[in-house]
Amino acid sequence: MLLSLIPLGGTDITNAVRAAIQDAADKASLRNYKLVIITDGEDDNVDPSVFNKAKTVFRSVKVILVGGENSVIENSTDTIKIQELSSESLTHVIKKI
Repeated sequence: MLLSLIPLGGTDITNAVRAAIQDAADKASLRNYKLVIITDGEDDNVDPSVFNKAKTVFRSVKVILVGGENSVIENSTDTIKIQELSSESLTHVIKKI
């Protein structure tokens, strides 16, 4: 499924992570989950404090950065960078998660 995605931009990464945090606040069983964010990193308004909060809520937080860069994300959390989506790159990423 991931190989068929076309990045079109427009995702507010901070709000997406906040929504995941809120979901975990509403349902305690989610707090033992790993939060994995898959993004191209194209967001100029990422709030690094939201990643710090997520780290206190989830068992672990990882970002898969596909074909892009975002220094705020990369400095805030464990980031796995891949240049393109392929079966090989996804297998490598899944092993790292």
